[in-house]
Amino acid sequence: MDVVKSNKMPNVMLIDDTPENLSLLELILRGEYEVCAFPDGAIALEAADKFPPDIVLLDINMPGMNGYEVCRKFKENPKLNHIPILFLSALASTENKLEAFREGGVDYITKPFQAHEVLARVRTHLKIHILQSELTQKNLELSTAYASLRELEALRDTLVNSVIHDMRGPLQNISGFIDIVLESLRDDNFFQTAPELLRKVQSETEMLVEMASAVLDVSKIEANRMQLSLTQCNLSELLLNVVDKMKHSKKERKITAVVPEKAVTVRCDRDIITRVLYNLIINAMKFTSNDNGEVRTSVTSSDRGIMVSVQDNGAGIRAEHLEKIFDKFWQGEANKHAYRYSSGMGLTFCKMAVEAHGGKIGVESQFGHGSSFWFLLPDK
Repeated sequence: MDVVKSNKMPNVMLIDDTPENLSLLELILRGEYEVCAFPDGAIALEAADKFPPDIVLLDINMPGMNGYEVCRKFKENPKLNHIPILFLSALASTENKLEAFREGGVDYITKPFQAHEVLARVRTHLKIHILQSELTQKNLELSTAYASLRELEALRDTLVNSVIHDMRGPLQNISGFIDIVLESLRDDNFFQTAPELLRKVQSETEMLVEMASAVLDVSKIEANRMQLSLTQCNLSELLLNVVDKMKHSKKERKITAVVPEKAVTVRCDRDIITRVLYNLIINAMKFTSNDNGEVRTSVTSSDRGIMVSVQDNGAGIRAEHLEKIFDKFWQGEANKHAYRYSSGMGLTFCKMAVEAHGGKIGVESQFGHGSSFWFLLPDK
């Protein structure tokens, strides 16, 4: 629906077969409004379809197409049906007025008319039209916002369920390991089996802590409440430490790291970037097979900066999902279609953390043939 603009004069369309009436109305309205006058309803309708007016003053008794028919045509046209129509007629009977309102008119001015009355009614109905148009627009915006909010709430609920589902696995493992430890207390070989079981408990606990931290840190970054502690760090060393730790906790999968012999240093928050590395590797491991799962990591230096790559031979990602996989609510949406490409909000955290360092992050994948996640940090 068109809204009358405040930075231009409203356009008033006059439709009357009497030239004297048109001339008088033009004299009354010009200066305050742009006026276009037509002695014939059919011609006026054709013009209105190309250049819709803001308000119409319409005579009833006209040859060919009378005012009621013209009004009906306005109301049948989706481009014109919102335009207020004021009838101007010498017909003063109640039946004529009722018919005018039944056809969609908003007012009825009896001829001979007074200049101040015409102006007052035109001003009033234009103001009402503007307010109604603005209200319609606001309602549309509210409706759109409400629909968007409902969609976000649904995705949020799905994402929460996903995070809880991912946390339940480590919790069940921890509970199982503790049961084994308690049973092993009766066994003479307890001190041989306990260290390995406790390492598994520690690994699962750290995974839970990282999931919770990712959720909290995403909120902090969005609220600009996360402060980076920047120091010169050897990125190769950070990667090797994470890979070494993951090798001990996930022995069934092969994890390798290729780094330059010379130290590769960047200015970054050591803890945050370590967690980015951990999230990318654990994500790659989660979606590779236990039997032949392989994760290859590397650090390379170029003119663009320092790049870290994490490649896997897992299921890969569908092409239409690559652009959304780092989005906060995308994992929830993907789960609705039975696609699982990440755990919780780890990838969302990775994206925000890397970008907070002035870097870039991305993914390359072919569905069924594994994925390659990478991030680039400036080396200055």
